[in-house]
Amino acid sequence: MKNRKNFKILCALLALVVITTCVIGTTLARYTTSDSASDTARVAKWGIELSVGGTLFGSDYAANSATENKDGIIAAGTSQSVSASDAANIVAPGTKNTTGFVFDIKGTPEVQYVVSATTADNEDIYLAVGSYGMMVEVKGLNAASDVRGYYILDAGVYSETTDTAWDSAKTYYELRDEVTLTEAYYPLTWDVSATNIAGANLADQKNIAALATTLAEKVSALMGNANNPSDASFTLTWEWVIDGNDEADTVLGNLIAGKDNIVVKVGNVYHAITVSGNVATANGATVANLDVTFKFNVTAQQVD
Repeated sequence: MKNRKNFKILCALLALVVITTCVIGTTLARYTTSDSASDTARVAKWGIELSVGGTLFGSDYAANSATENKDGIIAAGTSQSVSASDAANIVAPGTKNTTGFVFDIKGTPEVQYVVSATTADNEDIYLAVGSYGMMVEVKGLNAASDVRGYYILDAGVYSETTDTAWDSAKTYYELRDEVTLTEAYYPLTWDVSATNIAGANLADQKNIAALATTLAEKVSALMGNANNPSDASFTLTWEWVIDGNDEADTVLGNLIAGKDNIVVKVGNVYHAITVSGNVATANGATVANLDVTFKFNVTAQQVD
């Protein structure tokens, strides 16, 4: 009887242990808290379109400017008033370009940006201050001739003769087509038409090197904030007026043609001008430049 009572007590204790274990197991479950988040991004738009270029010069020019092609030079099948013998680009009195060199920037980037322009090694055609002319040999002189006012050549220097009587052993020269310049002569007239570039509308400019520097400064001032539309441009054109300084034009044309009797006055004598490449010199000084060059570099970039 006692054993049966003990067995009941043991069963009751075992049931209590099972119930307690379930309660404890539920109480010891770990705390759990969760959250989630996500984000995405795309590349910011750039979209700047930058263009520089165009045709400033050509090897042929039409007699009638109304027949100019898209480059503002000459249309096929029209008469040619100016044409290079070696296909080189040339300029001459009466020639011009109306389409010119074009700079253009447009777009709406999503970043702040700046523009940087540089220019260097630009050259313009010019004739320096001085008195110029052409020495031409005098023909038909004889013993009855008065040679006063003529010149004698010695080692590249033409000196006015002090003789009155003709000397058969000497060659005499006469100064022709004389022109005196009190300021440097730049035959090409440049014009700039600009849109949305402050201070860049410039007309009747005579020095392409100085003009190019000014344009680089104006373009380098361009900038924009994010989502600020960009739309700026300029067009550079030129003209060599045919009714300008005919005498100075003739000197330049004769120099590039290789004439060795073109002179410039230094003191009381005339020195022969020599040409090397595109530079004309006399008595150790540069008196003319015979090439025109325009260079322009532009970069648009995001601000750091």
